Amino acid sequence: MSRIIHRLRRSDLTKVAVTVISRLLVGGALLAQSPLPSESSALPVTAPCPNPSVLDRQALDRAVEVRAAVAKDPCTARSTLLRLASDQDWYVRSSTALNENLSPVLLSNLANDVSPPVRLSVALNKRTPASLLEKLARDEDFNVASAAIRNANASSGLLEDASHSLQWWMRVSVAQNPATTILLLRRLASDSEPYVRYTALKELSARKPGTEN
Repeated sequence: MSRIIHRLRRSDLTKVAVTVISRLLVGGALLAQSPLPSESSALPVTAPCPNPSVLDRQALDRAVEVRAAVAKDPCTARSTLLRLASDQDWYVRSSTALNENLSPVLLSNLANDVSPPVRLSVALNKRTPASLLEKLARDEDFNVASAAIRNANASSGLLEDASHSLQWWMRVSVAQNPATTILLLRRLASDSEPYVRYTALKELSARKPGTEN
């Protein structure tokens, strides 16, 4: 075993470490000791969270990929997420911003990050409140603004305003939001921009019959 490890490149060791964080440390090792469920089993197997000190220790790892893996882990404690949200590497901060266990305060702080990918992650987070999405929808980076408008937590007011935007990509983003009402989608289906019409019609056809929202 020692010879095999010695032959691994540094990048390989990083991949191994990430695998350990993502699978073994969140309970994969424990599950491996239990019999595997049959293929016909309909009940999903949920890996238990490890001891908090394990992820807390790995959050200090020198490898960016390992810290990022910890940042996205739903088992990571909020105190650890607080530290990772201030990591010097934008990729780690961006990964932290995707974690749905972040506090509203920490989400708000990350929404002001100088790095666009970090703000993008906040806009994509399913727990980001409507008030914060209102701010991100005005971001100078169109990827961030578009993601905020597509977020299902976006308010009806934001979606209505964005549907009247002169920027066609903002109107497309409204059509892509699963929370956009049928009435608004029908209006966008008559938009002057072909791709807006296409997106709205595609979403309308995907809605279940009888859906009124």
